[in-house]
Amino acid sequence: MEVGVPKRAKDQEFRVGLSPSSVQTLQNGHQVFVEMSAGVGAGFTDQDYLQTGAKIVPQPQDGRNQT
Repeated sequence: MEVGVPKRAKDQEFRVGLSPSSVQTLQNGHQVFVEMSAGVGAGFTDQDYLQTGAKIVPQPQDGRNQT
């Protein structure tokens, strides 16, 4: 399964759909795509997500159907 984590579009919204530790849990058989800077407001860097195996994409739809 492919899972996408987009940035929040609402002003003053700092939550993110998945933390890096949640992404690591999903890596067991799933591919996780995280929009660039999606976790910054919650204190997570793109590097945090990369270290757990996620792929960073510039826009939410960029992760679909990549191999």
